[in-house]
Amino acid sequence: MSTITDSVKEQALPIPNGCSVRGTCPECGASGTFCITRADSEIKYMCFRAACKCRGVITSRGSDAGTRPISRVKEFKVKLSCLNDEEEEWLSDTFLIDKQWLQGVRYSEEDCRVYYPQWTPQGTIQGYIARYYPELASGVPLKGAKALWKGILKSDVDLCYPNMDVLAQVVEQGRVCLVEDYPSALRINSQVGYPTLCLGGTNIYNAHIAGLLALGVKNIVLLLDADAVVKAVKLKRGLCLAFDSVKILPLTGADPKDMSLDELDTLFKTVR
Repeated sequence: MSTITDSVKEQALPIPNGCSVRGTCPECGASGTFCITRADSEIKYMCFRAACKCRGVITSRGSDAGTRPISRVKEFKVKLSCLNDEEEEWLSDTFLIDKQWLQGVRYSEEDCRVYYPQWTPQGTIQGYIARYYPELASGVPLKGAKALWKGILKSDVDLCYPNMDVLAQVVEQGRVCLVEDYPSALRINSQVGYPTLCLGGTNIYNAHIAGLLALGVKNIVLLLDADAVVKAVKLKRGLCLAFDSVKILPLTGADPKDMSLDELDTLFKTVR
């Protein structure tokens, strides 16, 4: 068994199940940027220093199981085009998003999906989050239609940064709001001005935590649907070990992308 595995296991012993903490990297010796997460049957770890590649998962399948690399979604290409005036107008009016926030958004005629760009902290697009809107595909409004997610060219554990302005605000203010869907993130950034990132779901991984810590985030707001509140409470227990403040704002009605400006102001008045 490697020294790295021994060190990670030793540091993970006092960590409650389902929680994450910052430890000391056994590879480069850095502390504060090394994140360890303990789950039922595995221990995930990652050093967020760019020069260090210490990361992996320790499984419980015997002492020789060792580590395995964090999985990545297979890359494939999709032909994208800029939004036309009609598509841009529909997205802007439907979700009350200023058009400047749609500059990097693309559309694919192949699968009739809108592709929201996923930026990295280094300022490059590493992929897209795609969503299907029947209104744009058929031209006939279908209210209440279920929108489908499809991840493209992205890590399965990365946060979605709408653009570099939001990233700069996260670093400057040391706070961030995490939401489930991308349009809601754009809506909050556009209308409220609170730096908001998209989770693409309700899971928070050690890579999320390590990335936010590296950006200097101290305060987190979790904005999740009512059916995810119980999970959010469990997440809060683990996140409180790494951040100064973690606040849950449960959504009892519409998603942020469907709220009025007054409703959004009321929702965020407790965290401003």
